[in-house]
Amino acid sequence: MSLSAVSRFFLYLRRKIQRLILRCKVVPDDLAELQLRTDIPVCYVLEYSGRGNRMALDEACRRHGLPDAEDGLELTDVTERRAIFYLKHYHGWYRRRSLHISDRLRRLVEAASKNPDMEVQLVPAAIFWGRAPEQRSGLKLLFSEQWKEGGRWRRLMQVLLQGRETMVHFSAPLLLRDIVDEGLGPKKAERKIARILRVHFRRQRAATIGPDLSHRRNLFKSILRTSEVKAAIQKEISSNKMSEKRAIARARSYLKEISADYSYPVVRFLAIVLSKVWNRLYDGVDLANVDNLRQIAPNYELVYVPCHRSHIDYLLLSYVIYNQGLMVPHVAAGKNLDLPIIGSILRSGGAFFLRRSFKGKRLYSVVFESYLSAIIARGYSIEYFVEGGRSRTGRLLKAKPGMLAMTVRSFLKDSTRPIAFVPVYFGYEKLIEGQAFIRELRGGTKRKESFFGFLRYLPSLRNSFGKVSVNFGQPLILHELLDETGEDWRSDEDSSRWLPQLVSELGDRIMLRINEAASVSPAALLSMVLLSTPRQTMLENDLREQLEMLVQLLSAAPYSPWMSVTQKTADEIIAHGEALAIVIREERELGAVVRMRTRNAVLMTYVRNSIQHLLILPSLIAACFTNRPQLSEAELVRLCGLVYPYLQEELFLRWRVEELAVEVPKVLRTMRDLGLVREDDARGVFCRPDTGAPQAAQINFLARTSSQALERFYMAIAVLLSRGSGQINAVELEEASRRVAQNMALLYELDSPDYFDRSLFRSFVSRMLANKFLRENPDGMLVFDEELEHVDRDARLVLGEQVRLSILQLASRLPDKQQPNTAK
Repeated sequence: MSLSAVSRFFLYLRRKIQRLILRCKVVPDDLAELQLRTDIPVCYVLEYSGRGNRMALDEACRRHGLPDAEDGLELTDVTERRAIFYLKHYHGWYRRRSLHISDRLRRLVEAASKNPDMEVQLVPAAIFWGRAPEQRSGLKLLFSEQWKEGGRWRRLMQVLLQGRETMVHFSAPLLLRDIVDEGLGPKKAERKIARILRVHFRRQRAATIGPDLSHRRNLFKSILRTSEVKAAIQKEISSNKMSEKRAIARARSYLKEISADYSYPVVRFLAIVLSKVWNRLYDGVDLANVDNLRQIAPNYELVYVPCHRSHIDYLLLSYVIYNQGLMVPHVAAGKNLDLPIIGSILRSGGAFFLRRSFKGKRLYSVVFESYLSAIIARGYSIEYFVEGGRSRTGRLLKAKPGMLAMTVRSFLKDSTRPIAFVPVYFGYEKLIEGQAFIRELRGGTKRKESFFGFLRYLPSLRNSFGKVSVNFGQPLILHELLDETGEDWRSDEDSSRWLPQLVSELGDRIMLRINEAASVSPAALLSMVLLSTPRQTMLENDLREQLEMLVQLLSAAPYSPWMSVTQKTADEIIAHGEALAIVIREERELGAVVRMRTRNAVLMTYVRNSIQHLLILPSLIAACFTNRPQLSEAELVRLCGLVYPYLQEELFLRWRVEELAVEVPKVLRTMRDLGLVREDDARGVFCRPDTGAPQAAQINFLARTSSQALERFYMAIAVLLSRGSGQINAVELEEASRRVAQNMALLYELDSPDYFDRSLFRSFVSRMLANKFLRENPDGMLVFDEELEHVDRDARLVLGEQVRLSILQLASRLPDKQQPNTAK
């Protein structure tokens, strides 16, 4: 629609002004995701009226090449001055709200009802003042976005103070013709379009700034009135002989101890502080698969379930989510972090606290679960660490059922809004707590968290910890998993029969999906290569070849589509390791040598362990060629399948055992294409490279990346064979295997406590019992048959002869009865 000369002049003047005061962050980053059609007119929809909102929309459209809202609409049966309408229109000095449907929407619907060829794309544009993550001023926090629409003065201050820190979130278009063609008639079609858009904006606002907050006291009152809490209070009264007033006061005190005290200004202030902290600690934060998160956020209650590597995890994930324009989650934190000053800040940032154990605290347990159900029902996203504690080795831990079970029960009570579990993988190149973890694995006691303990970490701010990766995994939709059970979960009032098994399956799937989203950093690749050498030292040329081979292998045969691999070259990876003081490069007569300092080497086992699962199949295949020059595909599948079930438990591997018949040949052919093995079609076998060829050294290295896991597997077998059937129980087997591993670490491996971690042997023994490979007799002793000797013969194929004989000798020299080692 053409404008008059005067209108054009004022529009030109306004745009000059708005260009100075407005700078909008547009979501999504790639506007092609909107899939706007160029042959269909566009009409934008804003939630609230106001010149500031219109200016922000206009500036975002002009800067990013979207259709101009000020150009109007010129259709066959209707002409509009502007291609924009509002859902909620305010007028007058006191901003009185008009409830009638937009006249422009009414005219568009009526025209479309008369003309079947008319089509318009209705594009929702949500505008959030002060929601862009770059804001710095404390004053601006007072005028940032909230649920309540402010008056004219507040809007004016928002434009002036927040104009350059504003987010404009465009969504996929709603086609006008789709609603009109339903035959509802103009009036009902208008109301339906308005209703759809209102719901969309409400969800978008909740996903961006969080749900509309009720007062904390009102939340407490509603929880104390629930039937579950009332019943628990009555039981507390009868069992502890206390008054009702005292029991209610105890329940209220539990709520105060548990609940978050969420504050938008504190969250925004923390974003400013943390931005400075991350810039000092890390060289950057790499993200992967964020677009998938944005797509599901408006339609699901999000439950973030990250792996737990460091206390940094709590703050890092909230910071990343905030910077992506999404609602900061409520985070479940251990009561040990509710420290003076720090606890209050965390609570205002969305943390809610739980005790390590609920045992013997029935009222506390019911209050906590009721609180969790309440915040989920109110639309908060939440975050908790299903492992229960930080991993000390870099490997994932078994998921604990507590929080998962409470989340599922909350959903069963009210399944109105679907829940999506979002796995999150943290990849650190160096850990602040690394030395503490090593000390604990060697038997030292865990230091209790305290305010002064927190201060001990402050000098670390002077160090550089490389890059940190935050990868979002494939979301797991809860109702889809419930449907798989075959149970009528929507109407079943007693879920106790099938809930434990479902929670166990949910936990396992979450851990698998966390591992699928792993990030391969330069430090992880250096650790993987150098820790596979006896002295953690290599010629630079050899190291370069191994790094290039790993990157090619991980890119050509990725463990999953959700993982990420560094794009640095081999030389850049080595230089990066030098900059982080992980490796030292020394010039020698025969060429440069790269080595890892012993102290660093122990710490870097953590980083290596975090990606070990990504190379497990190539490594197992390579190990099969250790003592055999050629093998058939069927034999390779059989040998990999022999140890895979036990590594699957340790490393949370994604494939079922029966899937190896498909996955092993796929990886094998990738290795063939890279020259790591040769295929002899005439004899139907695969051969290892010729001795002396560069690929021969590469496949030997690749075999060593899984050697520690295979050695631990064989240690338990050797101890069983040495003792005999029915002569040792499970606890004794774990301890004896661990002692063999301790001695092997001194003889052959880096003396790192993760190599003889007791939990690995405990998991391995449990898996052998579950697979009926071992049995317990009535006295609790482990019984086995001749099948164990078959395993011993197969082990000759995948382990070096010297290592295998050393394990057998150490196992035979153990005393007949082990005194349990009580060190942690």
